[in-house]
Amino acid sequence: MANSEHGFSLIELLIVVVVIGVLASIAVPQLVEAYDRSRQRASIADMRSIALANATYHTDSGSYAASFEDLMPAFLNPVPPSDAWGNAWVYAASGEDDYQVSSLGTDGVSGPAPPSPWFDSPYEADLVLTNGAFTQVPQPTRQGASGPTGVPD
Repeated sequence: MANSEHGFSLIELLIVVVVIGVLASIAVPQLVEAYDRSRQRASIADMRSIALANATYHTDSGSYAASFEDLMPAFLNPVPPSDAWGNAWVYAASGEDDYQVSSLGTDGVSGPAPPSPWFDSPYEADLVLTNGAFTQVPQPTRQGASGPTGVPD
């Protein structure tokens, strides 16, 4: 009489579990990297919007906004309250002709300076926009033709 029971042996199940584990160990870091990259790109886009609003404010008033409140609601409604990591923007205006907007990255603290060349990592490095142009931004973002804020569109 032939054995009519069909099923998977313990070895077959272990092989499937190992294969799933290997695939997960490859996929999870890639997903985390993509999530951080998307947050960085969202912060860069928000900083572009702030720069364009500040440029319009400068055209109308002859000086840059002393604070984000000066940009609302006529020039930018609303100013994003924080970067994509949930950290408050660092905004400093000195005099009539200088301002700087910074995103503190994933760690939420000022610094460190990015390595050279700075590709999309590390995400702890700050993003810095000075007078409408990015002075610290990832290398791939700097390549190509730049728009009005110094970053490719």
